[in-house]
Amino acid sequence: MQRGQPYRLTASVRTSRGFRGEVRTWFAGGDNELSTGPTQGLWKQLSLDRVSTDATSAQVYLNVMDGTGNVWFDGIELIPIKL
Repeated sequence: MQRGQPYRLTASVRTSRGFRGEVRTWFAGGDNELSTGPTQGLWKQLSLDRVSTDATSAQVYLNVMDGTGNVWFDGIELIPIKL
């Protein structure tokens, strides 16, 4: 990562039918967060833009909050972008 460079985090998420809970994706050290509820077996694309400040590395979290059922993540990318 380069200081001051904007980045886009993308991930595809799918939950099993009947899944209960919340799926969250976020960067550490900020309030940049995406969440989604159940996708009922369908893939959903999540995308989050963030401007890096002084960071030269990133921590990205993919999390299931109080869920029951299955969750799949795929196609996770962190790429530089132009805003």
